[in-house]
Amino acid sequence: MIFKKVYLFLLSVFVLTCVSCKQNLNFDSESEDSNNCSVKICVENFSDARTIAPEVLDFSSMSDLEKEKYKFVLEYVSGRKTVSKEFSYNNISSRNAIIRNLKPGFYSFTLKVKQNDVVILSGSKSANVVSANTPVKFKLTPYGLAGTGSIDLNFKLHEDDVRLLGTGVTFDVQVISKKSGTPLEEKQVTRESDSYKYEITEVPAGCYVVKFLISDSGNNSSSEDDDIFACWQEDALYVEPGRETSKTIELPKLIYLPTWPESSTLTANPNSTNPSQIKFNWPKVLNAKYELQIKEILDDETIPTNESTWDSLSDTTGQAISEIISCEYIWEEAEIGKKYVARVRAINMCGKSEWKYLAEKVGVAE
Repeated sequence: MIFKKVYLFLLSVFVLTCVSCKQNLNFDSESEDSNNCSVKICVENFSDARTIAPEVLDFSSMSDLEKEKYKFVLEYVSGRKTVSKEFSYNNISSRNAIIRNLKPGFYSFTLKVKQNDVVILSGSKSANVVSANTPVKFKLTPYGLAGTGSIDLNFKLHEDDVRLLGTGVTFDVQVISKKSGTPLEEKQVTRESDSYKYEITEVPAGCYVVKFLISDSGNNSSSEDDDIFACWQEDALYVEPGRETSKTIELPKLIYLPTWPESSTLTANPNSTNPSQIKFNWPKVLNAKYELQIKEILDDETIPTNESTWDSLSDTTGQAISEIISCEYIWEEAEIGKKYVARVRAINMCGKSEWKYLAEKVGVAE
């Protein structure tokens, strides 16, 4: 009898142990099945044509042998250890850079570009990985890298601008830190052969904005003024540590100070069905936005042209309506029995045009 009780006790212990083991096996299996997430690494700025960047961001002009000099290293934390994976340019460009067998969760990734084991560019990105091939997109910059580099740029004018501006053209170039907003140095570049050269050394690694102001020194006899001003829109410039950012840049056609077409006028049309609305129209100026000012005026007053007299503007805060994109504006603050005048000017990155004034007062009679 005692033997039978001992036997039953041992049998029950065995069964419980087997059930426990089975549960543990099932848990382990589920844990393995949960590692089915992956990420696909993408680099966004290889084809960024408007960036004055080092050659590492322009692999299209490199041979296969030159591409092999660069390694892409992805780092991320998994558990308590940092995992590092290395890819070639071909892996990145063909979007075959994939990290598999990840558990679902929030990850922080860092992608570094190395040349001769020196990090020259990097980018960081966080992503919530919950499925297969979760895209993680990087923009590579020299941000956060120590050291200095240098800049050697050559600018070539568009042939149409060469004919228009003649030989007396000078460049004022300003390189501004994108991070701090402070300029490195503003200098006038010198002409060498058919291009204009800008050089500066000991530049902290980072991303910069390059702005240009181009002026005609008056040697162009076709110019009625002493100076013709024009500028090319600003661009980003990457400076890598220990390297020279060197490039010859073919400038597009320059954007000039905005000027009104000949015989252009500013017109105003009151809305006959809604007396509080007046529609203003003006001619189009290429590559420009517009600033409109509106002022109440007495019947016996002349239309003012003195800058200080335009103290009553078009919006309720007393500020000028500015950066209008289209060539018209519907003003909804007119009052019956009052008269108004208006003026408009075109604005682009080079500056502002002259004011175009409304020829006659406009309003709705009582």
